[in-house]
Amino acid sequence: MSDPPQFEKGYPPLLGALRSRFRKLNPEADVEEVDWWAYYDPTLSYSELIEKFAEAYPQYKWYEEKAVAPTKKEAKEEEEEEALSYVSYLASVLKPNELKKEDIEAIAKVAELADKYKKQYEKAKEELQKIKRIEEEERKLIEEKAVAPPKPKPITALPEYPFKPPPEKEEFYNLWMSLYRGEAE
Repeated sequence: MSDPPQFEKGYPPLLGALRSRFRKLNPEADVEEVDWWAYYDPTLSYSELIEKFAEAYPQYKWYEEKAVAPTKKEAKEEEEEEALSYVSYLASVLKPNELKKEDIEAIAKVAELADKYKKQYEKAKEELQKIKRIEEEERKLIEEKAVAPPKPKPITALPEYPFKPPPEKEEFYNLWMSLYRGEAE
């Protein structure tokens, strides 16, 4: 259990508790390095004061680290590491004829783990090669497409206003324009 906060003379109870917490979480630090009165606000709660001091002095610990239960993956990795260390111990200390049934089972388990890791390694290696091949193909495609676009053809002649029809349509154009202007025949 944690010790109750000690009240300090000349400090309000919340600030005294905060100083006590600081000493507990930062035993190597000097309590007087923190300007307690600069960030103290009597209207704030204890947890709000902790947040305020944590923002002002991030180099110090203000929160206790909580023990978090390991995830399934972490627990499995820990079990595998334990088995591997046990087998390495067996290999260095015991002679083959001194092995017990548990030792043989542990070795079999490690052999399974080694096989599993080998398969995972091979699969990861294949995926990496596949990714490299795809990246190389993409790079080549980008290089091929990076060729400069063709230059536009320059305009050699502008059309007459509003436009001049081709010679074979000139008769139609003239008739249409005369109808448009109201010069009907």
